[in-house]
Amino acid sequence: MRQVISISLEEELKDKLDAIAKNKHLNKSQIVKDALRKYIFLEEMEQTRIDLRPYAEKQGYFTDEDIFKDVS
Repeated sequence: MRQVISISLEEELKDKLDAIAKNKHLNKSQIVKDALRKYIFLEEMEQTRIDLRPYAEKQGYFTDEDIFKDVS
């Protein structure tokens, strides 16, 4: 079920959103929904990293480079 929410934006951010919508021929709602989906995905991935960090460190993985060495 869809729900309507309202947000307030600084004028500069609103102007940039308007320009992108016009240039890409997209509606502003779709741009905001896509941006929110990406933001939520990144937040969830960061939380997953935080949750898994103790297990990785037990296995000797302390950096992204440690993991890269094993998978490449």
